Amino acid sequence: MSAISRRNNAGFTLIELVLVLGLIAGAALLLWPLALRLLPQAGLQRNAEAVAAQLNGARMAAMRQNRVLRLGPADFSLPPGFRLVLPPGGVDFAPDGFSAGARLLLQDADGASITLLVEPVTGRVRLP
Repeated sequence: MSAISRRNNAGFTLIELVLVLGLIAGAALLLWPLALRLLPQAGLQRNAEAVAAQLNGARMAAMRQNRVLRLGPADFSLPPGFRLVLPPGGVDFAPDGFSAGARLLLQDADGASITLLVEPVTGRVRLP
């Protein structure tokens, strides 16, 4: 075989390339509704992590300032469409970082929710 005929056989034809791109586009079209359903859950998880960070920050502030720190609904910054349900008295952190414990519920506009737990005694925040 000559060098010219070997060079012509290398690579993909235009038809093969268009076919593969069409298959990829078709798969993306089929998976798009699934991706849209998963995105709100990702937003809920991300906001739950932000609330947990705020709780941990309050615990550290209570220890640093050596005073009891109580968090109520107004102390949390949430984007529109999210609601945080706190215990009636809020969440307390003692100067040693301890807490009586609490269960918080973060809900989004679609009704999905995540529960955050402030562990009794240690005051540590857990996400399920």
